[in-house]
Amino acid sequence: MFAYSSFALQFKIIENSKEVPMHAGFVNLPDRDRYDNYGNLCGMLIVRSGIKDLNIDSPMKHRQIDKEGEYWIILQDGCWYVDIKKIDYAPLMINLRDSVGKIDAGKVYEVTIDALTPEAGDMINISIISDPEDAEKWLGGKLLGTGKGFTVKKGTHQLELKKSGFKSQTKEITVSKNSFTFGTYSLSVSEPVMITIKSTPPESDISIDSINEGKTNKQLFYFPGRYQLRLVKDKYDPIEETITVTETGKNEFIYTLSKNTSVLTITTKPSGCEISVNRSKMTGTSKEVAAGSYQIEVSKVGYESDTRTVVVEKGVNKNESLL
Repeated sequence: MFAYSSFALQFKIIENSKEVPMHAGFVNLPDRDRYDNYGNLCGMLIVRSGIKDLNIDSPMKHRQIDKEGEYWIILQDGCWYVDIKKIDYAPLMINLRDSVGKIDAGKVYEVTIDALTPEAGDMINISIISDPEDAEKWLGGKLLGTGKGFTVKKGTHQLELKKSGFKSQTKEITVSKNSFTFGTYSLSVSEPVMITIKSTPPESDISIDSINEGKTNKQLFYFPGRYQLRLVKDKYDPIEETITVTETGKNEFIYTLSKNTSVLTITTKPSGCEISVNRSKMTGTSKEVAAGSYQIEVSKVGYESDTRTVVVEKGVNKNESLL
């Protein structure tokens, strides 16, 4: 039988995780803090709380920097959860998939938490026993964690157990002071199935749960479940979404990437003029550029130079004539 502690307090999320643009704190950290032991750039999650001596952990945690009222958690690219722990508190897992998705390298995020004292008789310490033991326990669509002991509200809940390589299992449980131990739930082993990932254009980089899987178009084998897919190709907008791999069916995922550059073409009279774009000499009369404003200057010996600003929209080719 699993023995658990009685928690007097629990955490509550005051403000869900969100990205913090233009946060100067991270970029000003020394390289040993911003880069992991493999030389890869990390991201940062700021946990704002007045609770002191928090232990914030994750398998992808690189460093924790304690500030006044804040905890700066440096996390590797792709990290999707952290565990908040403190003596006498029920552990809290912050699942980033419910908000920002995951930590991206170079970006800063924040979440605000506080303490919640449960009303008498409202919260129950329970144990959920599963085989395998480290299966994910989800209650009412929220991830509790992979352990055995949790503090939840009394009442009826939808319990789901998940683990990669195993078939998920869903049960309805009723939590009360007389009903607090649930299991053992045994998950059946599942077989990997073939998935197909295609893109237009092809040769896009595939990343699944932050693991590089080569380039499209490609067939792979994955266990049924949900995964974070990312497709990247130079000069195209990346695609990120959650895919669901099922035991049956085609499991074919097809995407069309949107180009984020355009072709700027300059036509001059007379021909043979020297063309500069943002004061950089242009070779030929066409140039692939990103969306934005550009200063075009045309000159030729014996003629007055012509200068103007043109605006290029993303994915829309631009033709400009200068006389």
